[in-house]
Amino acid sequence: MASGGLWGLAFPPLSWWPVAWVALAPLFWALGRVSPARGALCGGAWAAAATLSVAWWFPATLAGFFGGDALWGWLGLLALALVDAAPYALFGSWLAFQARRGPVSPFVAGAGFTAAEFVRASGWIANPFALAAITQVGSPFAQVADLVGPFGVGWLLATGNAVFAGVASGALAGRWPRRERLAFAALAVVALAYAGVRLSGPLSPGESLRVALVQPGLAPELRHQPARRIANLERQLALTRSASADTELVFWPEYAVDFYLRESSAARDRLLGETRDLEFELVVGAPHYRLASPEPDYYTSVFVLSRGEVAARYDKMHLVPFAESAPLGERFAGERARYRSGSDPRVLPTRRALLGAFLCAEALFPDVARNLARGGATLLVNPSNDGWYAHRAAALHVVQAAALRAIENRRTVVRPAAAGPSAVIEPTGRVHLLGTPGQAAALAATVRTSRVTTLYQRVGDLAGWLALGVVAASLALPVRIGGGTR
Repeated sequence: MASGGLWGLAFPPLSWWPVAWVALAPLFWALGRVSPARGALCGGAWAAAATLSVAWWFPATLAGFFGGDALWGWLGLLALALVDAAPYALFGSWLAFQARRGPVSPFVAGAGFTAAEFVRASGWIANPFALAAITQVGSPFAQVADLVGPFGVGWLLATGNAVFAGVASGALAGRWPRRERLAFAALAVVALAYAGVRLSGPLSPGESLRVALVQPGLAPELRHQPARRIANLERQLALTRSASADTELVFWPEYAVDFYLRESSAARDRLLGETRDLEFELVVGAPHYRLASPEPDYYTSVFVLSRGEVAARYDKMHLVPFAESAPLGERFAGERARYRSGSDPRVLPTRRALLGAFLCAEALFPDVARNLARGGATLLVNPSNDGWYAHRAAALHVVQAAALRAIENRRTVVRPAAAGPSAVIEPTGRVHLLGTPGQAAALAATVRTSRVTTLYQRVGDLAGWLALGVVAASLALPVRIGGGTR
């Protein structure tokens, strides 16, 4: 439980990244001393405590979004903790079993934790929230994400915790403790050296662009009222017109407008008419639908508007369960949980850049940004609607995830947020928060495009699959990797 509590300190709002290098050590130490059955209990209890310590703001967020009692929010957090606990319970039982067979290499122990994260992030209701790698966004170790991805960074972090645990528990020191520790130290030094190289020179040799991020600053309850539709649109158009004359692209947040661009209406005609006379192009989050039987298919989308026309569209692929989709049926979801997932990571062409758009919490999913970059995107954009979060820490968590996507693909990420703060994130993961929460502004920035191809773009989440392979091999082979014999 203490280990799970420490884990939360490495995430927003504190984001003490060094804590993550020791927070897992008590868990590993305990798993090296208990039976497999108790290991499962320890792993599950750790996951529950970690969920509570990282997502303490979730009950108020859930209650506010669905308009229910706070009790339902806490029940929702409890349900999330129980779902998250399953892969870590398996991890705990596995590691306890391996420790009974003989000394376990810290690299193998780290692989087990990474495999649990990989399973959690790739399951039926995929939940890549609070991955270990996100804790390292402010540290130099995050820079290796363009090589090994988030699960490689997490594996390195988990191995470091296992090394520290092995100092106190011989069960996790491996067959050759000194060699294991020297190998980890050498790997950490190589990672730091690589970070030094990456941070010392320019990473984005592409063209320079002047952009503006429109942050409406409206309270959530004012954003989607039909009576305020025109007023809200005019507010954003006025902010757009205030952008400087040399602006080339203007970005609005996710769901910036609540009307359909395929249907003629006063609001739609006003928006397209305004863009007809603009020199720059406008990137807008809006709903969309396709005709189907017995009822239309609805999507939450991003549009590029150019000279009075809809030039391109991307449909959100990873929907928020229960808020945008209904994995357990409409009875257990919100009123807006009727959307369908987009079918492909479509790059949006503009006159000066190829945009890879991933909406709001899609920043948590590494594959979306990676596939967009592989598809030719030279600039990533993360339009977000985070005004319904109950605490700024939740929005900052998604910002850190977007920063990891920037490092993995060595692309600038532009993040216009409805409530703020908006952000521009450099290819190094450095975050520039623009504006303040609740501020209405058109926030100017200069960004660079990039066509860099990273190793992570080529191999994807190979580290996660390798971690699963190590776990499987440790169970199947009579002689364990880095350990003793049966």
